[in-house]
Amino acid sequence: MTSKRIGSQCVWLYQGKEWPVVLCDDDTPPKAFTDSRRVNEIPAILLGKRNIWVIDDGLLKTCDPHRNYLEGLPRFDSNDILASDDPETKLEKYRRIAFERDAMEWQTPEWWKHIIEQQRQAREMERQIAAKSKRKRSRRDNDDDVEIISVRTSTSGSASSSPSKRRSDSGSGTGTDRSKGAKGSQLPTPGPTPVKQKHGASRIKGGGIEDEGYDDSLFVEEAPTQSDRYTSYDAAKLQRLREQQRHSDINMPPRDDICTIFVGDARTPFQVPMKAVAKCDFFSEQVQFTEQRGSHIDLSASTSVTARDFVPVHEYMHNGDFVPCLTGRTRDSPPRIKGLVIPEQRDKVAEQCAYIFRTASQLQFASLQSLAVEKLKALYPLSPIRILIVTRIAQDSFPWGCDAEGELFAWLADHISEYFYKLMAENGHLLVRVLRHSDDLNQTVMNRVAENPKACSKGVDDD
Repeated sequence: MTSKRIGSQCVWLYQGKEWPVVLCDDDTPPKAFTDSRRVNEIPAILLGKRNIWVIDDGLLKTCDPHRNYLEGLPRFDSNDILASDDPETKLEKYRRIAFERDAMEWQTPEWWKHIIEQQRQAREMERQIAAKSKRKRSRRDNDDDVEIISVRTSTSGSASSSPSKRRSDSGSGTGTDRSKGAKGSQLPTPGPTPVKQKHGASRIKGGGIEDEGYDDSLFVEEAPTQSDRYTSYDAAKLQRLREQQRHSDINMPPRDDICTIFVGDARTPFQVPMKAVAKCDFFSEQVQFTEQRGSHIDLSASTSVTARDFVPVHEYMHNGDFVPCLTGRTRDSPPRIKGLVIPEQRDKVAEQCAYIFRTASQLQFASLQSLAVEKLKALYPLSPIRILIVTRIAQDSFPWGCDAEGELFAWLADHISEYFYKLMAENGHLLVRVLRHSDDLNQTVMNRVAENPKACSKGVDDD
């Protein structure tokens, strides 16, 4: 007789094949499920696909732990769920995951419910990222309103002009080897966990870190651009620059101490001091001169930087800083970000600094990258989810060899390692995906966890 107690693991006929399920109580599925079910139906979690069903209890069979339900089946070239797989192949791969991995867990309904909720949150986050990226591309495609952003300064200076133009090869990473979608390096098991792992979506196994989500829709295909992350200050500053331009004389002849930088598909012009251009080799090697435009640089075709991405760069080239500013720089105390009070403000600034670092990397602007890293360090410690978001943004930067890349990589590796077990417990799916984007980061973090597990459990005892 089949046991139908809550928490029992049974076998159910799904899509004409046997699948393992875990029986759960009436509080597990959405209320609409339980309200519409028949008398002989009970809620259950379908393993492998990890979703909740209301099933006919007459179709349940006892799960035999000694039976190989997949015996005699041919092997796939890859056991991973691939976007190129046809629906039948995907379904069979989910079924094999159900028997070979999920069923071997013998976990409670509460554990699986937590996993399902984590996957739902991750999918929602990815949908938001994709939607913002789509809006950004649409704005860029439709942006035919060329605006001249000019700040008249009293500074003077000059730089040697050169007609040469350099275009950077596309790339990403933070001084790391980024292998998008590839699994991390094979590493030894990091030893006993110093605390009992909470219900999470991933676990540590021999060979490094392994994802148990098996949902290819969770993969971050494209991180959002900085233009999707503007603070109220950014919007206000952009508006002030536009107002200044409306009241300026755009017919004035070009000034020797000003260089115009054209950015984005719409070739939006930004006017910056020539002395600031001279501090960046990438800019100074692309300066051109005409009688009509004076000194100018055209970035519209050579980089993917948009006009909105360039706003904090423009600010830095005029002021040597971007808001919010650092304060408290003394020998006895570390610097801190001025005016930040609540954690939400710190999180928003951390993302802003990561986006600025990424933009500066595309422009090979070393001093701006260093400043962004310094401000990120002043925000330590970040919230667990923010650690992963900042890392993911930084992984899309262009690695060209400046010192700030290695400095940021080391800081992110330290931060992730320090909070490793808390991240695994609360954001396991996202942690796996972040580490899989960089073999170097994955190996560094996993080696530290293996060497000293207790040092990687910060924040766990506080919960």
